[in-house]
Amino acid sequence: MDKVRDVAVIVGSLRRDSINRKVANALAELAPAELKLCIVEIAELPIYNQDGDESPPAAWTEFRAGYGERTLFFSSRPSTIARCRPP
Repeated sequence: MDKVRDVAVIVGSLRRDSINRKVANALAELAPAELKLCIVEIAELPIYNQDGDESPPAAWTEFRAGYGERTLFFSSRPSTIARCRPP
């Protein structure tokens, strides 16, 4: 039997009906048995500040623990599209 690889999935959109979350959930369901996809939540993370690395907020410690043992990463995030409209 092949080794099962844990994949941390970070969904970059916090919107309730996010297409990115739907895609991530669908990928988790459709992934082959060798891949175990797990969404690592980012909604409660405070803004990152490197000065706080010596004593990070609990939310950052939990976030890092959520992906620390995983071997692969996948990010599902919205694209930013700039649009110019004529006056």
